[in-house]
Amino acid sequence: MPTTAPQQLPPAPAMPAPRGPKLDHWNVDLGITSEQWNVFQRRWNSFVVGSGIDPDASSAQFLQCAGDALGDALLRSDPDIISKPTSA
Repeated sequence: MPTTAPQQLPPAPAMPAPRGPKLDHWNVDLGITSEQWNVFQRRWNSFVVGSGIDPDASSAQFLQCAGDALGDALLRSDPDIISKPTSA
């Protein structure tokens, strides 16, 4: 009676780690009041923590929150701004 070697199955595909729901980020632009800026900062800190973003690598995310005028001004003032850390 012939014997056959057991068939090896390919490994199961890796499942991505479960993540929380996508969090919307808020927008900020030039010309806001100090009260609006304070509210934005609180929301930004919550966004960074809730999204699990490393504060040392969050500048690119912050730039996405900036309106056109503010984003352009930030990039004009420092073209390498996205490589710098923000504080959460």
